[in-house]
Amino acid sequence: MPAVLIGQRDGVAMDSVELQGEQFRLVVSSISAETDDIVAIDLVDPAGDALPQRAAGAHIEIHLPGNLVRQYSLCNSPFESDRYKIAVLREANGRGGSLALHGLTEGETVVVSGPKNNFRLAGTEAVHHLLIAGGIGVTPLLSMVDELEARSAPFHLHFCAKDEGRAPFLNRIRALAERGVATIHFDGGEIGRGLDLAKLLEEPVPAQHVYVCGPPGMMDSARNLVGAWAPHTVHFERFAGGPIAMEEDEWEAVPFEIVAKKSGLVIPVPAHCSIVKALGDAGIEIPVSCEAGFCGACLTRYVDGNPVHRDTVLSGLERKTHALVCRARSRSPILVLDL
Repeated sequence: MPAVLIGQRDGVAMDSVELQGEQFRLVVSSISAETDDIVAIDLVDPAGDALPQRAAGAHIEIHLPGNLVRQYSLCNSPFESDRYKIAVLREANGRGGSLALHGLTEGETVVVSGPKNNFRLAGTEAVHHLLIAGGIGVTPLLSMVDELEARSAPFHLHFCAKDEGRAPFLNRIRALAERGVATIHFDGGEIGRGLDLAKLLEEPVPAQHVYVCGPPGMMDSARNLVGAWAPHTVHFERFAGGPIAMEEDEWEAVPFEIVAKKSGLVIPVPAHCSIVKALGDAGIEIPVSCEAGFCGACLTRYVDGNPVHRDTVLSGLERKTHALVCRARSRSPILVLDL
């Protein structure tokens, strides 16, 4: 595993991150190991003030040195206003965010924005809630459990992990299982063992809503199985990118130019170079997180041109004025951004 300086990334202290916009600082109040490679981190206000309210399923963005932004689901009760709890999976081959957070110690500060929520629970129109989680994907669903219990709304959680050693928050999930509202599946890392998604999802259940969060393989399988479900009854939370359409992918090889409206700067975007990178090379920094078109961190307004939208987030209306510039390209030779 690469060496990581405590509370630092690439030798730059977390405290060096400057606040921008609606960002604020939180203090690490406790760190605990959930598994060998997952830590739970509690974040509190430095003055002990209440934190911004949020609904179950919400996430926060943590801003790291180097203009990196990483998203983490909140896994404690949405009714707790004194802390945010996140869980971080250490990814040795990741882009540095998880390693930096695993290097934190109690008392250090981090820069946060949010909370934001793209994974909300349905309301009273749902007569039952089916929660499906794989590994670290259980984090937003635990918050949902708290809200559903407060509503006295019926639910069942299916949780799958390779084995007990890879299962975060296992004691809590076992307590739910003992009450008959959760089922635990260990698959030993073998496809076909453990959680039977086909059995759970092939036949729509009237007025039941489904929530899925887990590794890409689980998410893809679930998406392939819910074709007969009403779209508004199936909810996914994904922090990893997926494939894009071939027609959209062909634009990757087409160069174009960006014009920064406010400065008049003209920036060439070569083939196979993202707008974010081209802007960064020109000294214009855009916040990024997923770099795969699904988180919204790099949302940028454009005022002229015809972008190729290759994200999975924006609505048709939003695409008329904005683009996610980590993945967007341009059909027109020039794309004018409101920068």
